[in-house]
Amino acid sequence: MEIAYFFMRWFVFLIYMKALFSFLSNNSLLNCSNKSLSKILVNRFSLLVLFLISTVNFNVFSQTTIAIQDFEATPATPTMTYSNVGGASVSNSSAAGDRPATSPFFTSGTTGWSATSATSKITFANNLNLGGCNTKYFEFKLASFSIASTANGADQTDSVTVEISLDGGTTWSKELQVRGNAGANSYWAFNATGTATVTHDGNNTVEAGALFTAPSTGSNANGHSTIRVDLPVGCTQARLRISLKNNTANERWVIDDAKLVATCPVGCVSETQPTTEASSVTISEGCTSAQLNFTNGDGIFRMVVMSTNCTITAPNDQTNYNSSSTYGSGDLTAVASGDYVVYNGSAATTIVSGLTPNTSYCFKIYEYNVSTTNCTENYLNPTFSTSFTTLATCADPQIRSILVNACTVAEGTDEVVIITNGNSALNVNDIQIDFPSGGSFCNSGCGTQTFVNNATYVSNLNTLAGCTLFQYVTTIPANSSVVVFSGSTPTMTFNYSSECPGGGPYYVLFCNNTNTAGRFANNADANRTLTVDFNGSTDVVTFYSSNANTGDDGDYVSFDNAGNPTYGNSAACSTPIILPIEYKSFEVESKNNAANLNWETYSERNNDYFEIEIANQFDTEFKTIGKVKGSGSTTSENSYSFLAENLKDGYYYFRLKQVDFDGQVSSSEIKTATIAGNGLAILKIQNDIDYAKLTFNQSISQGSTLEIFEITGKKVFSQEINEPSKSIEINQTLSGMLIFKIQHPTKGTEVFRMILE
Repeated sequence: MEIAYFFMRWFVFLIYMKALFSFLSNNSLLNCSNKSLSKILVNRFSLLVLFLISTVNFNVFSQTTIAIQDFEATPATPTMTYSNVGGASVSNSSAAGDRPATSPFFTSGTTGWSATSATSKITFANNLNLGGCNTKYFEFKLASFSIASTANGADQTDSVTVEISLDGGTTWSKELQVRGNAGANSYWAFNATGTATVTHDGNNTVEAGALFTAPSTGSNANGHSTIRVDLPVGCTQARLRISLKNNTANERWVIDDAKLVATCPVGCVSETQPTTEASSVTISEGCTSAQLNFTNGDGIFRMVVMSTNCTITAPNDQTNYNSSSTYGSGDLTAVASGDYVVYNGSAATTIVSGLTPNTSYCFKIYEYNVSTTNCTENYLNPTFSTSFTTLATCADPQIRSILVNACTVAEGTDEVVIITNGNSALNVNDIQIDFPSGGSFCNSGCGTQTFVNNATYVSNLNTLAGCTLFQYVTTIPANSSVVVFSGSTPTMTFNYSSECPGGGPYYVLFCNNTNTAGRFANNADANRTLTVDFNGSTDVVTFYSSNANTGDDGDYVSFDNAGNPTYGNSAACSTPIILPIEYKSFEVESKNNAANLNWETYSERNNDYFEIEIANQFDTEFKTIGKVKGSGSTTSENSYSFLAENLKDGYYYFRLKQVDFDGQVSSSEIKTATIAGNGLAILKIQNDIDYAKLTFNQSISQGSTLEIFEITGKKVFSQEINEPSKSIEINQTLSGMLIFKIQHPTKGTEVFRMILE
């Protein structure tokens, strides 16, 4: 960038010099008899030119969106966050009987922000670093609807008020207001052509020129759909607040795409590039989704780029890329190769959906630093890419268990439904539960009966359990368990301490319901049906409600894959998560060139068989070496064993893959074993507070060199062995996937690859 400035300055210099010579050649004063005057004028004019060159600002200005809020579940970036009092997000479109009819409640994406029979005040985050910008303004889209009626809409008492703060929110100034029509109700869609624009004056008064009255009755093509407030050129920060007010349930204000736009200098210099890339990558593959977990590098942010072509093109510095967790919807770093940005943020995990079953994907994680979007981005190109293949068989979500009779009198808020997700990530917006009593709950199309979060209750669940079991997320990972509470504020904190440690995570949803009337009609002596729609698949279960089956507190009904009910009662008045397998123990014992695997289960559900999987220090990909038949569905304890024979010397990893009759799978924890015959092997690695101790089965000879590398190839330790020893201490702890390289003075090099927690 400095080089560009240099040449631009020389270009200006040449222009001025040309003007100078033209001046000299045409000025009669500058002739041979006036050499002294000529010299003085030339010197002074040259000084003027040099001064102008040194002071010219060569910043190029570009109009861009500084911040935006589109009210989507995954908002557009750079995101202008907000807080609200009243109002709610709204999706879909108006009905045929509404006015305007069949018009979307949004301008982009699938969601806008609505106020119906209420006042909604939305306060957006402050925007800094605007001092060098000009032509800056706030803008948003506005629409007015008549709901379930042709006679309603915005009248004179209905208003939209815009306030601006230029000091971070300490003081606010009312700048603009849109009102309904005094004589009749007005309504218009987002595609109306009318605008309401003012220039900020800061007097906190909506003057005549800033008060916009809606057109008269009817759907108006010239309704005020674009609202804009131009900001002072000298302001260095700005904040927006919008108040939506209407007074009946049959009228609705909707806004969307609130944004700050400015023309700012693009004379940018990249931030310092990160030096440490992401590591310790793990992948949980689904059928049409995958969860990526990793350890962050030292960048402020990181971006994940995914492609079916493993030659992934690096992003361009000084460029911001919008991401989408739906593969194929984010920005491309390379159009020809189809390299899509699936994550851009600061977290160490992401779930990618929209994948194709039985398809291989590659991805790279780019650490980067940035202070000004589309200006200072500096990406670190990783040394490796990671690949995975989605599952070929796509199992659907299923209802597993229902607590049909709560342990309190608050039946409607203390009942529970347990669901196991299928082989694909599941968005909360894609779930609808139809209860036997009390209607349906979902996030779109069920009115006020939506799914919500209750962070306080989730914390109480985890505190009582004694470990972190429960989480709330909007995208539920594949093959996970979902616990749906029938009320938004259950009165009983269920005790899941039996699940700690080793259980979870379990993902929770709360039905936005405070009615204590039950959802399952516990003893009606009739069949009751629960239906859950998963946006493409539906699971329906039926149970018989009677005093014998569901008449006591703590009664529950569990279901197999075919939907057959099993009735029971939780004596502790809690609801255990029903998993395919509850392991009691899993141990691996090595002897000679074999490893003996022994495991026990407390209970099994729909268990067809176990596959025994093995990996070693040289090949960390698990492979199946045997199969043991399971016990189907049972609540009795069972014991199993398997002997892995003819193993070479080395370090091994074992795990059990449990397979249901319908093909669903779950994996056990990983166990390790060392097979030590005549060859060198690592017996144990012990981490202390600030050092690690390696123990070998044989002494390392004097003169050998021990080197330790991360999987990326980065060397993290090197030491020469000064005397023979079976134990070596190093001055750091060890974790993740590591490569140990021992160079012997006489017998070559040995390499070990290990995974450490």
